[in-house]
Amino acid sequence: MIEMRRIIGIVGSSNMPINDDAEEFILKIIKEIPLYDVIVTGDASGVDFLVRTLCIENNRMCSPIYSKEQNFNNGYKKRNQIIADYCDKITSVALPVTKTPCYHCGRDDHERTGGCYTGKLNGNYEVRIFR
Repeated sequence: MIEMRRIIGIVGSSNMPINDDAEEFILKIIKEIPLYDVIVTGDASGVDFLVRTLCIENNRMCSPIYSKEQNFNNGYKKRNQIIADYCDKITSVALPVTKTPCYHCGRDDHERTGGCYTGKLNGNYEVRIFR
């Protein structure tokens, strides 16, 4: 049986800390994805940065999608729409709720994140909370 290559997005909180625990958390997600699949992420800090870095360090195919402008509507929102359209599945990584719960996915156990916005646009997504 021939496996079809999928395009998997890993996106989420730009507030994600850059430390050993966060790297371990993201690397676990990356390693769950078959080697023949392509990983897509954005160009933001936090989750996107860790995904890009860890894919390079672990010889994984990663295709970052860059914002054309550094603003919400024509930059980040448009980038997230492109990721949602391009991917077969999205994993949104979020931090526990601090001030504003996520209204994108309807859950109240994590912060509001563009990763859930992207996942909701895609329709085939999961949320993973880094604690």
